[in-house]
Amino acid sequence: MTPREKANEFLKIAHLFRLGTIPTENPHPRTADMSHLAVKDPSAAVSMIKSLDMDLFPVLRQRLPELGKMRSDILETLQSGGRIFLSGCGSTGRLSLFLEYFWRREVKNLEWIDSVIGLMAGGDSAVVKAVEKFEDFPEYGARQMEQLGFRDGDLLLASTEGGETPFVIGTAEYAAQKSFRKPYFLYCNPDESLMPIERSRLVIENPGIVKVSLFVSHQALSGSTRMQASSILTAAIGLCLHAINSGYSPADGLGLLEETVRKTDFEFLEEFIRLEADTYRQGDYVLYETNDYGMTLFTDSTERSPTFSLMPFENRLDRPLVPSLSYMSFPECRNAGQAWERLFARQPRPLDWEGMPAVSREYLQGFDFSCQAAEFREKLVAPAKMHRFSILRHENDMVWTFRGCSHSLRVGTLPMIVEHILLKLMLNIHSTLVMGRFGRYMDNIMIYVRPSNNKLIDRAIRYIILLLKARGSDISYEDCCYHLYEVMESLKPDEPVVLLTLNRILEEKGMERAKIGEKGESA
Repeated sequence: MTPREKANEFLKIAHLFRLGTIPTENPHPRTADMSHLAVKDPSAAVSMIKSLDMDLFPVLRQRLPELGKMRSDILETLQSGGRIFLSGCGSTGRLSLFLEYFWRREVKNLEWIDSVIGLMAGGDSAVVKAVEKFEDFPEYGARQMEQLGFRDGDLLLASTEGGETPFVIGTAEYAAQKSFRKPYFLYCNPDESLMPIERSRLVIENPGIVKVSLFVSHQALSGSTRMQASSILTAAIGLCLHAINSGYSPADGLGLLEETVRKTDFEFLEEFIRLEADTYRQGDYVLYETNDYGMTLFTDSTERSPTFSLMPFENRLDRPLVPSLSYMSFPECRNAGQAWERLFARQPRPLDWEGMPAVSREYLQGFDFSCQAAEFREKLVAPAKMHRFSILRHENDMVWTFRGCSHSLRVGTLPMIVEHILLKLMLNIHSTLVMGRFGRYMDNIMIYVRPSNNKLIDRAIRYIILLLKARGSDISYEDCCYHLYEVMESLKPDEPVVLLTLNRILEEKGMERAKIGEKGESA
């Protein structure tokens, strides 16, 4: 098919994926200058994003009655011999897997250790690299639920940042049909913004599904729901699970989390942001090392790939074998099998679906995050250098170390969920501003968004239109789509599709091309 024919095929279904009306897909008015601040004043940028993270807590306090009910339903399900399923896609898929890991690490009643099951669109191997277009199919969500043995008496907690992901909706609808326990559907947009989207409206209007809206405003980086949206969802579900094991209420955990984040000084991040961005500009690479914070650090580093169009973690089965900018290692694990078990706190669960090699056990085993990763990466990136970035728990401290810079945070006896959410917030800020200094977004708009599914194709089109309007011009959605598909036809893995398409349109209009750093920034 020609690019125009492909564009026409998308336009036939585009109405199902046009998400410009929902806040999580639109630019935040308080971060319009973020790419400039990332370069010129990273300390101010750190404070700016942290202020947005603090906005999570009033929203969570308003939802404490719903969270208290969810905690009671979880406990009653477990006491009755049922299981808790957590479903998500992309960022919410990773948070579902993290929450299962957290549960397995913290659970007091060992009879319940296998009673919380996280599932991500594409299975466990998708935690490294999302499977193209997988999230577009609700039937895939139902199929994964069935494969994991969801049955009557089980309870599903489904989370989707936008409230419109077909895969997650598919899991919620399947659970509503299979179990007498009403599934929970958690999302981060106002109901009125979702009602025009048919699949979302059907969920919102379904009396057999419990809805919990955790709307906290736009994301710090437009559309990057790995940030505030996934953070509030992690906190909402995680505090309920923690309450069951600790005996405290979600309100108690929320108070401690808010106090911890408010009192923690994030200013130390500035030096680490500068050092990591400089590392990449010099053509060098990074290996993250941890033993205690695997899933949290892993999640932040792998989510950079789709957000900023970076090469995903390399798999040893890939040919050619191209190194990613960063990689992960558990120094205490001797081999790949031990590393996967450390990451999940269980054996991995790949899908092994026919015709989908990227979700198979064989592909998963091509990733080695053990102590052997260091030597392998050093040889792979040579003659460039590989720099180790460690985040380790040492007695009562969380210790960050990178290229001669070290910082210790006293975390003492913080509950695990509080400690990991604190780390998540810091890592999200760190990686977002590293990528800002590395030129991976313009203002607060992702110019390197990878249009690997229908939702992201729509996002790319809308962001091109937004950037064009900022330059005093306009274009129809349809014409922009045609231009995008023309550019996608010859797009290389590390090219900014939004910027390239924008400049193609500007050239046709006889206007000056846009440039990364066009305000004159230089790091």
